[in-house]
Amino acid sequence: MIQEIALNFQKEKGVSILWPNSWTNVKKLKDGNERVIAIPITTSQDICIIDAYMPTCNTDSQYEYRNFLDITFDIIQKYQETHKIILCGDLNGTLLDSRNNKHDNILKSFVSEMGLSTGVDKDERNTFFHHAWSSSSQIDYILVNDKKLISKYNIDEKSSINLSAHTSVTVKTTIEIPANTKTGK
Repeated sequence: MIQEIALNFQKEKGVSILWPNSWTNVKKLKDGNERVIAIPITTSQDICIIDAYMPTCNTDSQYEYRNFLDITFDIIQKYQETHKIILCGDLNGTLLDSRNNKHDNILKSFVSEMGLSTGVDKDERNTFFHHAWSSSSQIDYILVNDKKLISKYNIDEKSSINLSAHTSVTVKTTIEIPANTKTGK
C-alpha cells in the first residue's frame, strides 16, 4: 500500500501550499493545475502566492515548460494589479549567469518580463544536488514582483540529514500576516 502511494506520487508530479489553521477562509484558486497552484491572502498588502513545479529539462521539454509558464503568467496577469506576487518552487531553470540551457533562457526571459526578483542580491549557492553528486545547480526560488516584500532571503546549506536532493529556500517578508487572515476571492 505505501509503495503504491509512493509510486503514484512519483507519477503525479504536484505541488502544495500549507498554511496554519488560524488563517481562516484560505482557498486554492481555480487557476492553475496540479503543478501550478495559487492562493490569495488579504492582509496589510494583498498577496498572491503561486507555487510551481516546472518540468525537467528533457528533449523538446521547452514546449511543456513554456506551457506551465503560460499558466503562471495568466495568474500573475490576473492578480498583479491588486496583489503583490510571490512565485516560489522548483522552477527547473536557473537565473544564474553560469548556465544557459533552454529552460534557463526561457526562465530568465519570463522573470525579466514579469518584473520578478529574489528581492535581494543574487545568492550563488546551489539548491539542487544530484543524488549521485554528478551535478548541482540553483533551480529553486522565491521570487517577488516588489523587492520591498523581502527583508531576508536564505538558501540553506546541504545537510546530511536532508534526504531531499533540494535544499530549503526561505524568505522573511515585510508583511505581517495576522492570525485570522482572510483570503481574496
